[in-house]
Amino acid sequence: MKIRFSYILLHIFCFSLPLSEAIKNISWFLFIITWIIENRHKFNKKYIFKEKNIQINILFMIIMIMPLFVAIFCKFKMDEWDGAWDVIRYGTLGWMICHSSLRSSELIKLLVNLIASCVLTSCLGLYEHFDNGSRHIELNSVGHVNHSAIYLGLVICILLSQLLSFRKKSFFRNLLLVIPLILMGYIFFEMSARGAFVPVFMYILIGIYLSVLSWKSKFVSFSLFLIVLCVAYLCNSGISQKFLSKSDGMRPQLFNTSLVLFKYSPYWGIGLENCKYFYNYDKFVDVCKELEITIHPNTYIPKGANLHHAHNLYMQSLVERGILGSVSLILLILYWIKKLFQDYKQANVDHLRVFWGCSLAAFLMVFIGGIFNTTLHHEHGTLCIILFAFHILSFHHTNESDE
Repeated sequence: MKIRFSYILLHIFCFSLPLSEAIKNISWFLFIITWIIENRHKFNKKYIFKEKNIQINILFMIIMIMPLFVAIFCKFKMDEWDGAWDVIRYGTLGWMICHSSLRSSELIKLLVNLIASCVLTSCLGLYEHFDNGSRHIELNSVGHVNHSAIYLGLVICILLSQLLSFRKKSFFRNLLLVIPLILMGYIFFEMSARGAFVPVFMYILIGIYLSVLSWKSKFVSFSLFLIVLCVAYLCNSGISQKFLSKSDGMRPQLFNTSLVLFKYSPYWGIGLENCKYFYNYDKFVDVCKELEITIHPNTYIPKGANLHHAHNLYMQSLVERGILGSVSLILLILYWIKKLFQDYKQANVDHLRVFWGCSLAAFLMVFIGGIFNTTLHHEHGTLCIILFAFHILSFHHTNESDE
C-alpha cells in the first residue's frame, strides 16, 4: 500500500490547528510540498480546465489573488502582507483538499481528528481557566475567546452532524461522540460568545428539521435541545448572562467607525490585518480630521479605545479590502449557497450527509456569525475552508467510492 505523506501531514495539521502555532505552520508547509510532489500529474491544462474543476479553480484563484492586489494597491504600508499571507495559507489548503484523492472514510477520520484535538485543547483551556482564575476560556492556538468560541462551535456542529447521520451505528460509537459533545457544550455555553451561539443554534434547528429522523424523533431531539437551553438558563451559564445583560458590545459605534474608515479608502481598503492600527482612537481622530468629519459622543469608538477590528465580517471586508477586494467574499458566498442547494438532494447516504452538514455549519458560522464577528480568518477561518473543501471533494471531485 502506497504511503501518502500529504494525508499524514494533513492529519498533523488538523490536530495542531487549535493546539500549536509552530506545528501548525510546519505541517502546513510540508503538506503543500508533499501534495505538489504526489499530485504533480494534475498540473496540466486538461485537468485544471476540466469542466467539473474550472469553477472551483477560478473561485480559489480569486480568493488568493485579491489579497495580493489589496496589499499592492492599498496606500498604507503596515501588516497588509501578513494579512494576505493568512488568506493564501487557507486558500492553498482548501484548493489542494478539493483536488485530493481522499476517500470519504479518510475524510471522516480527519473530522474525528479535528474533534479529538478540540477536546484536548478545550480541556487544557478549562484547566487554565480554573487554575489561573482567568476570565475567559480560550483554545490555545486560536486565542481570543470569541475566536475560540467560533472554532469550538464549528467542532460541536461536526459532532452533531455525525450523530444525526450515523445515529443507526453502534451504541458505543454514538456514546464516544456524546461524551465530548457534553464537555464541549458546557465550555461553549461558558464562553459567553453570542455571535458564535446564534449560528450553532440555527444549525441545530435546521439540522433536526432536515435530518432523516422520523417526526417523532425530530420532536424528541428538539425537546432535548430545549431542555439543554433551560438547564443553561437555570444554571446561570455564561451565555445566559451575556444575553440577559443586553450589552451591545459597542457594535453600533464600531459600525459607524467602520463606515468612516471605508470612506477613507473605499477601493482597496486599508489592508488586511491593519485594522488594529485604525481602530485606535488617536489614529481614528486623525482619519476624521483628514475627512473633515466631526466626532460625536457615543457615535464612534470612545476616547481611549484601542480595538482591533470591526466585529463584523462584512464591514471588516469593506474596511480592509475595499469594494474591489471584497469581490472574492461575495463570490464565495454565492458559490457556497449554490453548492448547498445543489447538493442537498444528493446527500442521500450517511457520509455525504455528514459532509453536507459540516459545510452548512461552516457557512452559517461564517456568514451569519459574520454579522456579529470577524469569522473568516486565522484558525477558525481555516477550519471553515477545510469543511467547505470536504464538501466540494466528497460531492464533486472524486470518483472513488467509500470503503
